[in-house]
Amino acid sequence: MYLVNCVVIVQNNFNGIASVGIISLATDSYVLVPRNLPKRVVNKLHEVFAAPIIKTSIYQSHLIGILAAGNKFGLLTHFLSDDDEIEYLKKEIGIPVERMKSKLTVGNCILANDKGAIAADEFGKEDIKQITDILNVEVLQGKIVNSSLIGSLGAASNEGAMVHPLATEKELEWISEGLKVHSDIGTVNRGVPYVSTGILVNSQGCVTGEETTGPELVRISQTFAL
Repeated sequence: MYLVNCVVIVQNNFNGIASVGIISLATDSYVLVPRNLPKRVVNKLHEVFAAPIIKTSIYQSHLIGILAAGNKFGLLTHFLSDDDEIEYLKKEIGIPVERMKSKLTVGNCILANDKGAIAADEFGKEDIKQITDILNVEVLQGKIVNSSLIGSLGAASNEGAMVHPLATEKELEWISEGLKVHSDIGTVNRGVPYVSTGILVNSQGCVTGEETTGPELVRISQTFAL
């Protein structure tokens, strides 16, 4: 565990998985985690994020970070999410929850915080309207390092955004414009460039996979102002 400016950065694996961002989703208002996550880990997450920890599934899967994207205003989930999952999440987090109409993988293709969102350019006009309406933010469309997997390549909070190490200065400026935060490049779990796979972060703290190195942690703390 690292304490930086009184904010906690914790290295942990979830059920032996270092890719903590694949199976969880963090915002300032709620954190979604798999139903089988041990209570001791849930308690630690509550300390780190200072937000309600909600055990759930998306499309009957624990791959929450891949199958959902959200902020304090709303949550978008995989187009085949169960009715029971949608109703449960609406009740637990108290904000609009809606299936994406698009068949694109939601979490891999949307990078969002409470200030803005960046979405893959493969989304159509109706999809962008849905994202705008549910997340209640302006949405920019495009690619990062020539990839539409924007949500997989980056992680964002209301304080900062970190993306793939090959992102250009122009792309970083675009990301900062869209999310209205400082953005920078980085990696997780010993050089993994798909940043969101190995980190959960909000304004209060973050959790990274246990393989994340000291230099990577320093970059994370600087980028997210932790």
